[in-house]
Amino acid sequence: MKLKTMKRKEWTRLKECQFAFKTIDENTEAGYIKMINLTAPLTVNIANTNQVKCIADNGYTWIQFGFRHHNLWLTAMYDTNDKLVECYFDITEKNVIKPNGDSYFYDLYLDVVFFTNGNIELLDENELHDALNNQEISQNQYSNAYKTSKTLITWLENEEHQQQLIDYCYYNYFQFLTI
Repeated sequence: MKLKTMKRKEWTRLKECQFAFKTIDENTEAGYIKMINLTAPLTVNIANTNQVKCIADNGYTWIQFGFRHHNLWLTAMYDTNDKLVECYFDITEKNVIKPNGDSYFYDLYLDVVFFTNGNIELLDENELHDALNNQEISQNQYSNAYKTSKTLITWLENEEHQQQLIDYCYYNYFQFLTI
């Protein structure tokens, strides 16, 4: 199982950034990463389309939300024009919420992506299957990853919830800009 940090110290593509953090509430810590120098932009192919979307480049911003009581970790990604590009949910085994932006999580491989046009994708099922087959995770962890992702996708399919998520991400983004 992969350990990932709020400061993304393990991400070798990111050479220089500005980092800030804040406590959203007693159960949520957020970290702000303004990317200054990346070795190369990060692009993704959008499923069932011929579209390629940039999700990380010089000048882009990511805000990560670590939730104490939920098995997911949200990364909201913004372009150089402050436009929300996507909401990326890592399905997690455990989130460890610590002060000073030192929070981290244990990644259960499965991911859910929400695009602001309402599209939702489930990613990295092959990684989850491989982790189970290689005995890196248990059958219970495997099942919990799918259960969590299904619950999240069902929630995201509701247009009112989509708008709540977008509003939440923008509200916190602009809160960081005032720090």
